[in-house]
Amino acid sequence: MIKIKATVVTSSNEEHVENLTEAQALLKDSIDLLQHVARATNNVQAQKYLVDRLKILAGVGHGLLSNDFNIDNWIEELEEEDA
Repeated sequence: MIKIKATVVTSSNEEHVENLTEAQALLKDSIDLLQHVARATNNVQAQKYLVDRLKILAGVGHGLLSNDFNIDNWIEELEEEDA
């Protein structure tokens, strides 16, 4: 079971970036598991509509064409606010 840290609304952007980075790592691990099952069961629909979509949302570098807002974009926004 995954324990989620509760954060106060007044947390700094640095803390938010840390939380987003942790969430991103967990999401990427989940994507790996989902992709394994999709491939093992030859489920093209799960690959296209679930796994690939989650890859896009998890961050850049997924190799798919998309300009969708993702976790990397969110982190970048918070870091720019602190600059």
